[in-house]
Amino acid sequence: MASYNLGPTNILKVASLIDENIENVSWLEIEEKLKTLKGEDLNLTDSVSYTRGQQAIDYVGRVKEYYQLMSAHSCVQPKDQLIFF
Repeated sequence: MASYNLGPTNILKVASLIDENIENVSWLEIEEKLKTLKGEDLNLTDSVSYTRGQQAIDYVGRVKEYYQLMSAHSCVQPKDQLIFF
């Protein structure tokens, strides 16, 4: 989901900053790293006080909340883990 918002290449760059084997990187690790990166680190332009990393974090959070809401109103058991690949 973050790849949709920030771009797959940028998410892969962030994952590779955390671990060379990007398949071992979790969303929580990416989220923490995005909080510390500035736009210049990924060649992205930041708004005055709202970084692109924070935009991606907020987007994923809103989608997860919506998913949980929709799951609560359906007969399908929600999945706890979402994969970013």
